[in-house]
Amino acid sequence: MNQRKGTQCVNCLTEATTLWRRNSAGEPVCNACGLYYKLHQVNRPLAMKKDGIQTRNRKVTNKNKRSRKFNQSDTRLPFLVPPTITIQTAAL
Repeated sequence: MNQRKGTQCVNCLTEATTLWRRNSAGEPVCNACGLYYKLHQVNRPLAMKKDGIQTRNRKVTNKNKRSRKFNQSDTRLPFLVPPTITIQTAAL
């Protein structure tokens, strides 16, 4: 949570947010109000204000999956080399 001393959202008057943004006039707005305005082109209604900050559980990305595979690949077996064939000639 990002708390700057004396910073307050000009739209919803909150003082705690994960990210501070600026509106078109250069005034500080909280992350929620900034994103809402960016999507809808109107200020976020005060009725939508929550008491706490909502977070979400992120899905595992392909990048994280790949790095896990590389960590597990250290225990894999080495490549097998095919046997060589030797031809013996019979002495006549």
